[in-house]
Amino acid sequence: MVKKLDIKKVSLGVFLGITLCISGCASKNNEATISQPDESERTHKTESQVPEEETALTPQEQQQILSGENNIQTESDVATYYDTVKNTLQEYINKENAQKALQAGEDVLKKGAKFIVGAEPIGGYYISDLSEETKERFIATFDTIDSMMEQYFPNYKETVSETTSQWLAKGKNKAAEFKDYAREKLEENLSDDQLQALDKAVEKGKTTYSEAKEYVTEKGSQFSDWLKEKKDDVKQKIIEW
Repeated sequence: MVKKLDIKKVSLGVFLGITLCISGCASKNNEATISQPDESERTHKTESQVPEEETALTPQEQQQILSGENNIQTESDVATYYDTVKNTLQEYINKENAQKALQAGEDVLKKGAKFIVGAEPIGGYYISDLSEETKERFIATFDTIDSMMEQYFPNYKETVSETTSQWLAKGKNKAAEFKDYAREKLEENLSDDQLQALDKAVEKGKTTYSEAKEYVTEKGSQFSDWLKEKKDDVKQKIIEW
């Protein structure tokens, strides 16, 4: 009688133990299921934390940047075209896509440098075909693009190819020669104070040496008034913009 009672107790204990274990395990599994995020949710969170990757210029984009060359009809269009190219490059910089901006900047500056040294034409025109004023406009834009790249990417010259670096050095040297020559042609017409005023105006993009030469030849002593008018014109354009 005692042995049978013991067996019943043991059997009952085993049964209860198994039941409790199954219930407990199921409860833990349910808790784990509730606390564990959905796989798609985890993937979404991970992807949202990764910044969007910068992409390089596609062949179509690379071609588009310089495609306006096909629309050049006159020598003055050469300078206008290069200014448009500068604006396109500025858009990439504004979008903060460094990879595209650097690649576009390298292409644009190399093309400009080759043109300035007379190695390649733009729109069928060589730099020797341009008027002095158009040359200055083109070179001013070239300098602006170079400064723009320096401002946003201080070490950009270290990232471009060796060939591009060499063309840039040649282009900048030749550009400086053109500007020195244009200024020298004015020295006999202007006083030292007028030359200093003109240098500042040209440096800030308010005029060109060629424009000054034409004005001084025609109106001489009114040069200072002319510089003031140029300054006022720039202010008005900024207000309108």
